[in-house]
Amino acid sequence: EQDDFYDACDDLGILVWQDMLLACAAYPEQEPIRSEIEAEVRDNVVRLSPHPSLAVWNGCNENLWGFDSWGWIQRLEGRDWGAGYYYDMFPAILAELDPSRPYWYGSPSSAHPAIHANNTNFGPVHVWDVWNQEDYTHYTQYSPRFVAEFGFQGPANLGHVGNRRP
Repeated sequence: EQDDFYDACDDLGILVWQDMLLACAAYPEQEPIRSEIEAEVRDNVVRLSPHPSLAVWNGCNENLWGFDSWGWIQRLEGRDWGAGYYYDMFPAILAELDPSRPYWYGSPSSAHPAIHANNTNFGPVHVWDVWNQEDYTHYTQYSPRFVAEFGFQGPANLGHVGNRRP
C-alpha cells in the first residue's frame, strides 16, 4: 500500500494487520531471491514501523496452509518452500528493526508446525468452504478464535458485465 493508506489509518484509528510480500505459493530460499526478499522486508519495516496504526506483522498469506493441505509436501520433494523466511529471517529482521510489535508466522497459522495451519483452535483461520464445498449457512457452525479471511461468491455487477452477456 501507499503511504497515504497508512496515514489515513493513523488518523482514523484503524489498526493494520500487515502481511509480508509472500502469498499462496512456495518460495525458494536460495540466492538471488533470498537477498531480494530480505531487502524488500527491511525496506518496508523501516518505512512502515513509524505508523501507530500498524498493529501486527504477518509472515505470509496461506503459505503455511498450502504446505499443510495443498499437496506441496509431495510436490516439493524436500526442496525448501519459504519456511526459513517465516520462522527465521522475518522474526530476526523485526527483532532488529521493530521489536515493539508482535509478529505472526502466517495467516492462517497455528504458530506450531505440528498443528495444522488452519486449525480453528489456534491463531487466525481462513474460512472459504462456501466457495466450493458448503452452503453459506455453514458459517454458523464455525466459532474460531480469529477469522482473518472469509467470504462467499456473489453475482457480478451488471454494470461491469455490460454487453458481454450471451
